Amino acid sequence: MDFTEQEIERFTKAKELEAAWMPQVGDWFYKADGLGAGSWLICRIAGGILLCAGEAMKKPQFAGRLVEFREPQNYTWIPSLERLFTMALDSPADGKEIGRILIDFTEQEADDEISEYVARVRLLLLSMVMWKRYARKWNGKIWKVRGKVDK
Repeated sequence: MDFTEQEIERFTKAKELEAAWMPQVGDWFYKADGLGAGSWLICRIAGGILLCAGEAMKKPQFAGRLVEFREPQNYTWIPSLERLFTMALDSPADGKEIGRILIDFTEQEADDEISEYVARVRLLLLSMVMWKRYARKWNGKIWKVRGKVDK
């Protein structure tokens, strides 16, 4: 999956969200550079080991294989839309249903315009989660604690 630079930056700087990550199938994570750079989807969890597919899988030697996720400190968690809706709304069931509907729609109508809207929705949901759960607001550079004055 392609994520915008804005999404990657904001999710990377959402440290409280990252610390609360409990991996689930369907979650994404992103690695900025080096071996395995790009976005990865968690496809299966077996005995606590995350098995993932990602952009690097396009290379012939990796085609069709799942790769074991290692060194989580080198990656940025990007929750699925279902999880973001669930975290942002007070009713987890409603969040999951809304997320599923949006995912189904975007899979059927995949184009650049829809992808742009999904990125905006993802950023809106991240902002809601950071505000409600961690009292933080994006100021253009960082997730700032609500009510704290910059020096």
